[in-house]
Amino acid sequence: MISKFLSNKSKVTKRLTGLLGLFLLGVNHGAIAGWQVQWIDSFSGSGVNLQNWTAQIQANYNNEIQCYTDDDSSADRNYEVSDGTLKIIARRQTTNCVGLGGQQKSWTSGRLNSKDKAEFLYGRVEARIRFLNLERGTWPAFWMLENRIAEDPKKNDNDFINWPNPGAGEIDVWEWFSNRPDSYITNFFNTSGCGSEALYNYPGGSADVSQWHKYAIERSATTIEFFIDDILVTSHDVTNCAQYKEPMFVLLNVAIGGNLGGSVDPTLNKATMEVDYVAHCTQTQTNDFAYCDESTANDLDDDADGVLNANDLCPATSIGSNVDEVGCADDQEVNIAPVITLKLEQNGIEVTQIESANGLVTITAQVSDANAQDSFVLDWQTSALSSANINDLELSFEPINLLAGSYTISVQATDDGNPSLKNTASLTFDVKANQPPTANISLLTGSADAGSTVELSAASSSDPDQNSLTYLWTQTEGPVLSLINASTAVVSFVAPALTEDRQVTFSVEVSDGQLSDYATISVMLLKSATSATPTETSGGGSMGLTLIFVLFIYFVLTTFVMKKEPNKRSIRQTKVK
Repeated sequence: MISKFLSNKSKVTKRLTGLLGLFLLGVNHGAIAGWQVQWIDSFSGSGVNLQNWTAQIQANYNNEIQCYTDDDSSADRNYEVSDGTLKIIARRQTTNCVGLGGQQKSWTSGRLNSKDKAEFLYGRVEARIRFLNLERGTWPAFWMLENRIAEDPKKNDNDFINWPNPGAGEIDVWEWFSNRPDSYITNFFNTSGCGSEALYNYPGGSADVSQWHKYAIERSATTIEFFIDDILVTSHDVTNCAQYKEPMFVLLNVAIGGNLGGSVDPTLNKATMEVDYVAHCTQTQTNDFAYCDESTANDLDDDADGVLNANDLCPATSIGSNVDEVGCADDQEVNIAPVITLKLEQNGIEVTQIESANGLVTITAQVSDANAQDSFVLDWQTSALSSANINDLELSFEPINLLAGSYTISVQATDDGNPSLKNTASLTFDVKANQPPTANISLLTGSADAGSTVELSAASSSDPDQNSLTYLWTQTEGPVLSLINASTAVVSFVAPALTEDRQVTFSVEVSDGQLSDYATISVMLLKSATSATPTETSGGGSMGLTLIFVLFIYFVLTTFVMKKEPNKRSIRQTKVK
């Protein structure tokens, strides 16, 4: 009994100790007075902001089964920005993966990184995220890599270090996989032996991952701490770490299968990670904001002119300048974002929908900027097309292989004003499937007598898409004839001399260049007319023959009739006696 009591007491003590540790770890952490936003993407536009992100399509790690794409506009897109959030969408669909040299993959997904575009040394990096699928096989993550890693995009700015060496170390801020759904991982990967893996157990179990949470990391030269909402998950001393002393960039992705994702639920066809914002803040003593988010950004006044950044059209005003209500001094020009309009043409004719067989399509961007001195660069989003040629303001493509449906093309124009401003325009058009022509033949002119010219016509053939038609005639039955103009709508032939009536049949192929239809026609060719027997010109031959024939008939009749007649008289005379 005493040993049982001591055993139970030991269990209770351990449990209380564990709960106390969790309580102390979960106390609201306020190591920094406040935060000031230095960079934020609130996903408030209509597409991925390529000034902030690169779609990393060459990535292929951990035995994962997905193909990462840059598709943010097709019906099966892997990125969608709408209603103020980014959705990274993994889809079950077989594809020959462009980023992996054509390897066949059974899933597509998205992986964004901010390398060379938004890289952060110290401070707080925060993202508000939820993941919408609990089926097994998924592996979403919000993580960071040191900026000299040898991964795309590569600017050859000393970014040739292999993972996880110094300059290419990894920190996982939030990494969740559905085969262990009640918790998520924070983790380190480096060659310095710094940090370790830590788990955070969701209080509500796996369903908590589908709720909005703020996942963050606070980093200094000596300490790295991880947070969910206002709870400190773990803290690590990196004072003597050879790594994490240089800028890092952010990654957001949804992996499928692989080392952690594991086997995929056969009923799962789509998995979505939704991101409200990603932000980087540095410490400030001017406020007491606990988070690094959109509300924090509204409190900034970088040029200290009394106009908050959110309303400041001239954010680089010199200290002490008198400014107006939009933050501009008298000698400053207000920068205005460029305006873009798009025009759709097919074969030089402006259209609203595309006929797949009608030839070259061009989309022309017309950009205007109220600031005459500004120049701009364009960034076309063409993932909806299999191939496209881009020449600055013009995009062109051949639609012949496009499937019927709706397509969206976007272009972003960024000016070089102060501040640099951008605008995006999108054009949605329908591709109409090509319809086959209808072939029709008629006998146009001429009789079928020997020597006459017979004309056949397929000119009444039609095409529902009003495409130009080509014609190819062939003979399929009857005496071989020579067709005149056999590749035009109207053909002809000369009827030959025949000893008997003969049927001849012709077929025509009518094509719009992509689809064809066929029609046939049969014509009866008449035999040549028979000539009258010519009259004898000497010896009265005709009359002589006639006379001989008459005498022959007379001889036959006389011989047989006269021979019988006496017999009859003899019989009659005998009877009289």
